[in-house]
Amino acid sequence: EPSGELQGVVGIHVDDLLICGQGPVFDKAMKTLESRLNFGTRKYGNFTYCGLQIEQDKRTKQIRLHQNTYIENLQPMSVKGLADGKPIPKGEPFTAYRGLLGGLSWSAINTRPDIAFDVSWLASRGEAATGADAKFANKVLRKIKHDYVSFVFYKISQHISQWRLVTYHDAGWATRPS
Repeated sequence: EPSGELQGVVGIHVDDLLICGQGPVFDKAMKTLESRLNFGTRKYGNFTYCGLQIEQDKRTKQIRLHQNTYIENLQPMSVKGLADGKPIPKGEPFTAYRGLLGGLSWSAINTRPDIAFDVSWLASRGEAATGADAKFANKVLRKIKHDYVSFVFYKISQHISQWRLVTYHDAGWATRPS
């Protein structure tokens, strides 16, 4: 928009789009987009997008993001028979460990930056991960299941000159000593 006012925002993850906006410029852009792309499902208001629960309060104009349902569905791995100082055996135990790390990583990336260091450290253990690492991964999972976190976005100024774009990438991974 020539006035500098933000008309809409598009977020993309693989083949899923999250689009928000308002006004005639936004409506026209949406009609053009919908005429060119064959969308499968459309959801409005409160919905889940890539494991993120998005809730919109029209009265207060707030948007709340959280992953409470996604996190509740994550399961701890069995540590029965795993020795603290010995590598996790290949096969099912190691697959369960990698699965748990994937779930924790998705949570850290989206709504739980408080566990990002722990998850990065666990992931860096790779095939050398031990029973102690598996127990620690379960401990991190218990923490996020116990302490729910939500992000609340209050009414945001629409004037784009007041917006600041910030991105974080691979914090600490490349700079960690081997």
